Amino acid sequence: MNNIVLQPQPLKQAPYQVERNSQSLKPKIQIEKIVGQGDPALYMSGQGTFEKVARIGLSTERESDIDYNLARRIHREMQEPNFDAGGNIPNILAIASMLGTPTVLYGVVGKDPWGEVFKQHAHNVGIDAKLTELPNKATRFIQFMVMPNGEAASGAMTGTTREIVDLPNNATKDSKFFITKASFLFHRDKNAHKVRKALVDAKANGAKTIIHLQNMQQGNKSDIVVPILESLMKENLIDMFIGSQNEMQSLFRLKDDDNGILVDRDVIKERIIHEAIKNGRHFVFTSDKNGATIVNKGKITRIPAENIDNPKDTTGAGDSFAGGYLSALSRGLDDDQAGEIASLVAAQCVQKRGSSPTQPSLKPIRKTMELLMKSKAQDIAFAKA
Repeated sequence: MNNIVLQPQPLKQAPYQVERNSQSLKPKIQIEKIVGQGDPALYMSGQGTFEKVARIGLSTERESDIDYNLARRIHREMQEPNFDAGGNIPNILAIASMLGTPTVLYGVVGKDPWGEVFKQHAHNVGIDAKLTELPNKATRFIQFMVMPNGEAASGAMTGTTREIVDLPNNATKDSKFFITKASFLFHRDKNAHKVRKALVDAKANGAKTIIHLQNMQQGNKSDIVVPILESLMKENLIDMFIGSQNEMQSLFRLKDDDNGILVDRDVIKERIIHEAIKNGRHFVFTSDKNGATIVNKGKITRIPAENIDNPKDTTGAGDSFAGGYLSALSRGLDDDQAGEIASLVAAQCVQKRGSSPTQPSLKPIRKTMELLMKSKAQDIAFAKA
């Protein structure tokens, strides 16, 4: 790690504009930025085997705590390891950025080589990363050993996990979306006021506020977080929730059983939809191979998953879907179009190792969005003519 050479390669980003060759009508649509209050983590992933995982002591069932020495051992055991700038919010912003949406990340890293590698990777995918360095903390680090069946055994070094930044005033000015994480509220005494302040600022600046429900279903965390989220909803500070079906189930306090009888997952999905319609906000959740569901102010949009025969690594698929969806919305596309784009992005993610697709694999999807955007601009122009 100490021999890492950083070679920044700036990415030039400019708002995409659509123009028609007309003397009287020249519609322009500008892509609005996404701002995230993030959880920077350096992801390292590589091919492994069940034998190696058992020997090291990792598990495919839960994320193991690791230290620096174990991290080095895992690195040596991996085949062809690669690095990504990870963490849920950075993953989402990376996808959106590679699809052409301006993104800004506020987060914390350690003053160490891993923090430098994170900054480099964030820079290379086009994220405007405004990171605070802590000299007394190690950068959060997560390793994934991907099994032949696509499952991943993971280990994490906590480091800066519990650290979030207090966003500067007007950090969300001129942004379409502001996104933060429910898991920051696990440490309510330390972080709740920072999350609320950022939500208030975003609403004041006209941004749509989003809560990512990462890990809501683990242990008793939902007992801590859900009351806080309900309070924030009463203040009208949350516009949208994004997460998995399990996380959305925790948000709505839905049980796995009825009087001791296990409830089918499809039945739980319909109960989530029912609760989302009653709530009246914007909800987006993924159900693994069963695709995704969007409930936006009562309208239900069901997005089927792309058919991938042999997924290599499912790590980051949910974040890839979220990033594709928000990027499409930032271009003015509707839920049906945005959901289809998001599904294509998630499909690209699972066909490689690592937490996000590659930039080349997203180029055709970005082109599709641009064509949809151009068509929308033309429709608007003709309607006004």
